[in-house]
Amino acid sequence: EVLAGNARGAVATEIVGKIKERFRYLKTLVNGLLEYAKETELEFLIHPVKPMVTEALGLAKANARDRVGDVPASETVVIPEDLELEACRPRIIQALTNILSNGFEALEGMGATAVLEITATTSGADRLILKIHDNGCGMDPSQVENAKKRFRSLKKERGGIGLGLPLALKVIEREHGGRLGIESELGTGTTVIVELPLTREPRG
Repeated sequence: EVLAGNARGAVATEIVGKIKERFRYLKTLVNGLLEYAKETELEFLIHPVKPMVTEALGLAKANARDRVGDVPASETVVIPEDLELEACRPRIIQALTNILSNGFEALEGMGATAVLEITATTSGADRLILKIHDNGCGMDPSQVENAKKRFRSLKKERGGIGLGLPLALKVIEREHGGRLGIESELGTGTTVIVELPLTREPRG
C-alpha cells in the first residue's frame, strides 16, 4: 500500500507539473499575441545606439538564462559612441532583445568556444547597419524561413511560441521602415542584419 501510495503521489506530481508548464506556455502565448497585435502611438526621438544595444544585451542574457541556463559567450560590441538613431526606444530594445535571445540560445552547450559579436556602422549618410553574429548551431534555409513566420518556433520544447522574430520584424520593418535579413548555415552560425534609417523621413 505504501508503494502504491508513493506511485500515485508521483503520478499526481507529474500531472500537476505538466499543468503548470502548460499554464506558463499559454500565459506566454497570450502575452506574446497581445504584444504582437498592439498598435500604439510611437514616440520617435534621437537616441544613442550603443546604450540601446547594451540594454537589450542584458535583457537577452537574462531571458536565455531562464530558458537554457548561463551561456558563457565571448561578447564583442563594436559601436561608435556618437552613433545616433531616431527611433522608438522601447520598441527597438524589444526587437533587439528578441534577436539577441535567439543568438544566446543558439550558443547553448558550446562553452568557451561560444562567440557573440555585435557591430554597427553606417551606410551612406542615412542608414544604420547593425549586425548580430553568433557561431552557434545555425539554421538551414527552411528553418530561416520558418523563423520569420508566426508560431513556427524552433524551441517549442522550451516554451517558445514563435513570435520573437516576427515581432522584431514588425518593429524594424513596419514601425521603423527598416529591413531585417538573416544569413545562416547549419552547424556554423547565424548573422542577423538590421538596417534602419538614421532619421525619419520628413512629413509633408
